[in-house]
Amino acid sequence: MTENNQNYLTQKQFHEGLAEFTEETLLPAMEKMLDEKLEPIKQKLHSIELEIEDIKIAIERIDKRSDEDVKGIYFEIEKLKNRIGELEQQVKLLKTERA
Repeated sequence: MTENNQNYLTQKQFHEGLAEFTEETLLPAMEKMLDEKLEPIKQKLHSIELEIEDIKIAIERIDKRSDEDVKGIYFEIEKLKNRIGELEQQVKLLKTERA
């Protein structure tokens, strides 16, 4: 009967063996498997991040151009207002000269 008892593991030995197997074999294998599965996702995410950066740069350029265009339009409007003012003055002078 003592021979049969020697073949059995104690609960403590079982847990220690399981913990050792988990640390040395199971976790590294799972980590490798997850890394292999996640690598394409990481690459795609990096690609998307680069595209977003390109889009941000393009938006900044468009924004800058729009600001410059608006400033140019306001400048032209002011020139036209001044020109209209001058023309109105000339019209008044002509009216007073004819009167």
